[in-house]
Amino acid sequence: MIDTKRRRLLYGAMTATALAMAAVLPGRAMAQETVKLAAAGPMTGPSAETGQRMKAGIELAVEEINASGGVGGKTLVVDFYDDEGKPEGAAAVAQRIASDSEVIGVIGHINSSATMAALPIYKRAGLTEVSGNSSAWKVTHMGFDNIFRVIINDQGQAPVVIQQLVEVEGRKKIAIIYENSDYGKGALESATETAHALGAEIVAAETYQPAVDRDFAAQLTKIMAASPDALFLVGQYGEGGAIFNQAYRLGLTTDGSVLKAGFDGLRQGPFIDLAGADAVEGLLIFASFNSLSDAPKTAEFREKTMRLFGHPPTEQEAHNYDVTYLYKAAIEAGATKETMSEVMRTMNMEGVSGHLQFDENGDVKGKEMVIFAVKNGEFVPYVK
Repeated sequence: MIDTKRRRLLYGAMTATALAMAAVLPGRAMAQETVKLAAAGPMTGPSAETGQRMKAGIELAVEEINASGGVGGKTLVVDFYDDEGKPEGAAAVAQRIASDSEVIGVIGHINSSATMAALPIYKRAGLTEVSGNSSAWKVTHMGFDNIFRVIINDQGQAPVVIQQLVEVEGRKKIAIIYENSDYGKGALESATETAHALGAEIVAAETYQPAVDRDFAAQLTKIMAASPDALFLVGQYGEGGAIFNQAYRLGLTTDGSVLKAGFDGLRQGPFIDLAGADAVEGLLIFASFNSLSDAPKTAEFREKTMRLFGHPPTEQEAHNYDVTYLYKAAIEAGATKETMSEVMRTMNMEGVSGHLQFDENGDVKGKEMVIFAVKNGEFVPYVK
């Protein structure tokens, strides 16, 4: 996250300025000098790492924006809310956000099930939501016109995984273990369709309850009995680390004959430590953000995160940094709370995570997946 001392100085300066304004300006004048967004994600709980990195990306964007004149000359303020990564938490948070008349847009949520729980509430309140990380196909196909996302949806992600496993890696017997959520179910469906179309077989499909299950021996034993040559995990870093650790100890992936694959939710700081480096050696990670790209904006952002956070940018940091700048561009193009969705549909800009433009459903257009691999306990670009 942004260095604590620097953040205190920044917010202290902002607070001092706000207090000075309050002393000389009547009533709501101070509010008129700010632009407020709300951001919601799992700041605590099993997915807290993703929420905290989301927050770090947003805070970095806010600091930069305010240091360079704000949004149309106004100070950008973002209030953060903890949905714990749960639908019920998201619905409660959405009600609180909707009750704040100063909020003109929402960043988040991370978990697809959380976004889907909150979205109807935002719609009723006239709020636009732009998500950096909710990838379930259904998110943008619920009939709402106030949702956008900068991550490739599951129907654009899971088929790429299967195509790589089958057409490039030569795997024909694929096992899938997936979290019991809209995200997990959507990925399973599109992965299964793609596998069948390519002449491969899904020999096992086992599910688990995210944030609840800790012992995966039953699922992994069934998968072992199916003799797969690839194991595709659809889930987050917490359960993912435990699953790959247990798979290794059970002998499923010990000899390297079963190729392991997963999405970018696994590419978080604690994941390799949770799993054990040997258990995830050779694991392929499919991401919608190339943190090692030489594109100028990405390279500059990578230098910032290395300097400020001590690591290359994660998907959560990059995507939500971009979402913050999307709101800035939309507001400066004339968007209000009431017209935000209409203006967001016209956005066409380069972000640190790639090109940012939306289709008629609110899905990002033109982004492509990239592949990383775990080698000697590190995430590196994948070379066949």
